[in-house]
Amino acid sequence: MPDSIDKVRNYVTPFEDGFVLSYAAAELWENNRMRIEIVYIQLIAPLIPIALHISNRDYKNALEYVILGSIISFIAASILCGCIYGILAACVYGIATHLHLWTQVDDIMPPVMAKNYLMCVFSFLLLHSLEHI
Repeated sequence: MPDSIDKVRNYVTPFEDGFVLSYAAAELWENNRMRIEIVYIQLIAPLIPIALHISNRDYKNALEYVILGSIISFIAASILCGCIYGILAACVYGIATHLHLWTQVDDIMPPVMAKNYLMCVFSFLLLHSLEHI
């Protein structure tokens, strides 16, 4: 893969990892008309690691906490509205964002390709979970 594509991917990945599930969780909480404070936290939380990333500081720990909080929040909102697709979507997203930790994936296919496939499954499940409410 050309170096320019890797540069773009390395710059865009924190935005994707930080915003996607957090904003989806905010949408799920808001559509269920539950706890508007959680919606505001979900909207503001991803800005912290992004600001650290843009200022060339270590952002990875902050991003991990935002992802973990978003997964927990999305699962909680899905349980409260009785949506199994939301629970599955959060689990698939968690696996996709932490896929680089599994060395067995390198033997089967490149981790970037596996993450793209999992994000497609996540998008499908997210669509169904947002339609469910």
